Amino acid sequence: MTKRALCVGINQYLDPSNELRGCRNDAFDMAAFFQIELGITQENVTIILDKLATKANVLSELERLKELSMPGDYLAFSQSSHGTQQFDVSGDEIDLYDEALCYHDTTKLGNGWNPNTITLDDEFRNYCNQLRPNVLFEAWFDSCHSASGLKYLGMSYDKARLMYLPQAELHKKPVPKRMGVNLSPNSILWAACEADDTSADTFLNGKWCGAFTNAFLTTYGPVKRSALLSRIRNKLKEGDYDQVPQLDTVNSELRAMLVGS
Repeated sequence: MTKRALCVGINQYLDPSNELRGCRNDAFDMAAFFQIELGITQENVTIILDKLATKANVLSELERLKELSMPGDYLAFSQSSHGTQQFDVSGDEIDLYDEALCYHDTTKLGNGWNPNTITLDDEFRNYCNQLRPNVLFEAWFDSCHSASGLKYLGMSYDKARLMYLPQAELHKKPVPKRMGVNLSPNSILWAACEADDTSADTFLNGKWCGAFTNAFLTTYGPVKRSALLSRIRNKLKEGDYDQVPQLDTVNSELRAMLVGS
């Protein structure tokens, strides 16, 4: 079995008002976690940051990893950035909105986002379903997947990792939901927050980071994923963070496995 990983961290955006502070650190910290704890070799860990973290570049790297992966391989993907929603065009969303991840080049187009600068939940589902049989895909998304609005969590310098949908006030108010990835039976999603939460960009232990990423890394141990999730939630609750991380998979066996197994 070969293990590979992609880590994306985006502090800088074309619109300076959207800039964050902890996403680059998250990417480096997750890369170290993949190498030290999950045994992924340095040459098999790719890091994409800030101006290089466009949708085209990130999806190109994911496609490369997909082509390299053989049955039985493990593929890890972490992204710390803004999240948002976009008007649904495929007709599969009851609330008429898809969830999306934002990139450095995310820009507006009409009343929504330029589709070439965000990645919809539909696109991630398609990606997972195109993986070769028995390739395990595990994703960590430290971003907001809701449209409940910008709010500050805990201390005054915390910022929610959320981009507003352009002119959303002109349309039906979206129902906040998490990014959907797990239609594939061999995929796992760690989401930084619950459906109606936002994900905090915060200052902890002397540096900027994602509150979820920090909680994941500081509570990690060789335990079942479900047990680790409880640790992460307790850590955030102790820190007075409102967000409630989620662990999603349609495969109950994967949920019960040891992390990195």
